[in-house]
Amino acid sequence: MRKEQGLSETTIYGRRRNLQKFFSQIKEEPGQFLIHLTPVRLDAIQIQKPRRKAYSPHTICDRVTALRTFFRYAECQGWCRAGIANCIQAPRIYKHATLPSSPTWEDVQRLLKTTEGDRPSDIRDRAIILLLAVYGLRNSEVCHLRLEDFDWEQETLHLKHSKLGPIQRFPLVQTVGQALVRYLKEVRPRHSTYREVF
Repeated sequence: MRKEQGLSETTIYGRRRNLQKFFSQIKEEPGQFLIHLTPVRLDAIQIQKPRRKAYSPHTICDRVTALRTFFRYAECQGWCRAGIANCIQAPRIYKHATLPSSPTWEDVQRLLKTTEGDRPSDIRDRAIILLLAVYGLRNSEVCHLRLEDFDWEQETLHLKHSKLGPIQRFPLVQTVGQALVRYLKEVRPRHSTYREVF
């Protein structure tokens, strides 16, 4: 996964955990299990148990991906019958099924009104809320923002997502920039050794 697919360490860790969970359900020695594994038995373990536990379709898809990858490798090594990997089916996931509902712009404006004061927490919260509302950042992305992610001369914001992919550049909206500058000048500790903005 690391060398041939170029997957991130986070993805590899998640797939390994899925495989560990799968093999923890098996009573016999793994080598014997793999040699005698049939699609019917695999289906019973992989699909029926998750349904009883009411796992989300995304969780099942993650597990299916990990198992397919492993069983393709296992087939190449002669550890199990050919065709096992192709028998592992994932549930259908619809494109917009899991989009989170978002607050209305009126709700965002009401929330921003609560940060119009001069208290340090108001100044900090205003900058954070504007980053969330204007750029649609996740809370983890705001937490990981670093001082070098802002190019003040070019007035751009550079975002690197946790998954593999290029850095995205966004124009720094004036209201967001002003809120950040005020936070950096008035609230953030001047001699902090941390590079994270917040």
